[in-house]
Amino acid sequence: MVPSTNVLSTENRFGSIRLDATYYDPVAAKLRQLILESGGVELASVLRGVRNSRLRKRIYVDDPSAGVPMIGGKQLVQVRPTDVSYLSRVLTRGVEAETVQSGWTLVSCGGTLGRTLFVHRNFEGWAVSQHVMRLIPNESGIWPGFLYAFMASPFGQVQIAQRSYGSVIPELRDFQFNSIAISLPADRGKSIHGTVIRAFDCRADARDLEDEAIRLFETVIEEGKEATEQKWGREY
Repeated sequence: MVPSTNVLSTENRFGSIRLDATYYDPVAAKLRQLILESGGVELASVLRGVRNSRLRKRIYVDDPSAGVPMIGGKQLVQVRPTDVSYLSRVLTRGVEAETVQSGWTLVSCGGTLGRTLFVHRNFEGWAVSQHVMRLIPNESGIWPGFLYAFMASPFGQVQIAQRSYGSVIPELRDFQFNSIAISLPADRGKSIHGTVIRAFDCRADARDLEDEAIRLFETVIEEGKEATEQKWGREY
């Protein structure tokens, strides 16, 4: 049970009064309390902003070279995203403002909540749909890789789930991320940031090596057996 004083609190922040049980998950509430009591801060204090897509009218093109690739929440966990759409560079108003940058953290905010991705050597310059929230770190207050690691951890995930609303398809709004409690280490997450960068570098390097192997295989098929044996020998 939750006392009515906890629900109808004196806090007047927009969206702070909720009558659904999910928001009063005791595990999430206790976690937030412990983080803040141990010197943690609210996410809003270490972010430059939380953004969602402003695109509602979209014009797609079939030619990737004429468009900006766009993905949604389900593709955040895909190393090689499928079903990628391409927004027209010429006919889509404000498309450049919709693209993501290195160091941002992406979090799915519609349907399946909490899928999290760090932007580093993967989707720079891509657009994301309204089902993906963009967390933009203030690097003077937090290292970007640590922000991603925290949001992807159980400590971040339980607070994301706590804030969901909707009876059929759960959703999250941008302002709901601001009150998430985050614990900052003395180095503002620098060491963990380094680990995250190395991990995503390794992922990108592996993808590049796989691309090169695929190109080599396709070249062998195109050139044929005879040309390949002349280049590589019979034992290739």
